[in-house]
Amino acid sequence: MSKTLLSIMIIAGVVIVFVLGRYTGLDTDQFSTSPNEGVQEAPSESEFDAWVVFQPDDNSFSVSFPRKPAHISEKAHDAFGLSPKNYNIYAADGLDKKGYMLEVITFPEGPNPATDTQILENTLKDIISHSTLNTLEESKEETFKGNKALSFKIDSGERKLQGVIFVLNETLFVLTRVSPDDYAGESQDYKFFIQSFKPKKNSNNKDPL
Repeated sequence: MSKTLLSIMIIAGVVIVFVLGRYTGLDTDQFSTSPNEGVQEAPSESEFDAWVVFQPDDNSFSVSFPRKPAHISEKAHDAFGLSPKNYNIYAADGLDKKGYMLEVITFPEGPNPATDTQILENTLKDIISHSTLNTLEESKEETFKGNKALSFKIDSGERKLQGVIFVLNETLFVLTRVSPDDYAGESQDYKFFIQSFKPKKNSNNKDPL
């Protein structure tokens, strides 16, 4: 097991439970950091100077993490439409015991998430259902990068989950911050994390959340 994965399991273990717990027979050796997936220093003049800008092999987006994220790919069936879904999950922890995660979900056999009016709400229900400890404390319809989005706050017992779900270019994205303390509040790390997400092609990059 890589040191990166071990660190995430220890420091931001709720990420593994919350996201990867949905898969049965999961091989943790699937976590990897591809040598072709680019990382460069984040262009920031703030407390986030040490964060890195990550982009996948296809250069379809970029997003900042405290360090180069661990990556896992997996297939699962949609809990509502029963259609197969492809997951690419990127997760990294910070020195302050907070975790940051991006789920990139595609539907190779349909339906098109861009035309599914219930996709955001159903995805949130799916997230909540993965633990009996999960309690939805807040959800709001928002606009993120010019697209309809659903933000959420979930109390998961010892952890607080805060994130945003949205669809872009027929792909479903979930950005999540996991904290052992509380929701972001006046802290800037959550805002920095989600606003660092930038689509690279075929996007309507308008007002951020």
